[in-house]
Amino acid sequence: MTKETIEAQVLREMRLILTEIARETAVHREARHVLSDDTIVRMRDWLALISVREKELNEADLMAEGYSKDQAEMLI
Repeated sequence: MTKETIEAQVLREMRLILTEIARETAVHREARHVLSDDTIVRMRDWLALISVREKELNEADLMAEGYSKDQAEMLI
């Protein structure tokens, strides 16, 4: 496996901090969340985008190692 790129490091850290924020601000079902509904939706969307990009980077790494696109997709 290749050395982790700066982009991969940034994505990982963003994913970690977003999930920490979600965990630390979580409330019981009957309580009102401190974050607005729009912010929560945007955080979910952001995490989804991060996940897609991480998958693309992992796939590219595998293809650079000689795997075909189909093989790389199966491994991820």
